[in-house]
Amino acid sequence: MTRVLFDIKEIANTNFTFGNVAGATIENLTAKPTIEVERTFLRAPPVNNVNGRIIFTQALSARNIERGPSRDKLWFVDGYIQYDNVSKFDDATINAIFAELESVYNVYNAAINTYLVLDSAAPGYNEDPVNAMYDFTLEVTELGVPANT
Repeated sequence: MTRVLFDIKEIANTNFTFGNVAGATIENLTAKPTIEVERTFLRAPPVNNVNGRIIFTQALSARNIERGPSRDKLWFVDGYIQYDNVSKFDDATINAIFAELESVYNVYNAAINTYLVLDSAAPGYNEDPVNAMYDFTLEVTELGVPANT
C-alpha cells in the first residue's frame, strides 16, 4: 500500500461524520461506514456493515509539478462506495455518502496540509438495484515534496 493511499483513507476515516448522511429520501446512517483500503479489506473482511463501506482500491502516480527545490506529486486514487438497504433508495444514500466524503476533503483542503484532494471525473452510481455501487476517482496533489525523492 502506498503512503498516499493510507493517508487519504485515514483522512476520511478520521473526519467522516455519519450524522451528515440523513434525510427524508435516504437511509439515515447510525454509524460510520467501513472505510478501508481494498487489500486490507479483502484479507480480513469485517462483518457486514449496514452503514455501507468506502473502499480505496489504488493510488496511481501521475506527473509531478516541479517547483525548484521541491515539487508537487500528483496521484489518482480510485475507490468505490457500496450500500445496500431494503427500506429506502440505495442511490440517494450512496450519493449522500459520497457528498459527505467530498465535504471531508473540502474541509481538509481549507487548512494547510500535506495533500490537496479534488473529486475527479468518475463513473459514479452504477444504477444496479441489487449491487448498488458508486465508483470514484480522487485527484490528490502531495504538496512540497523534496525534489530528490
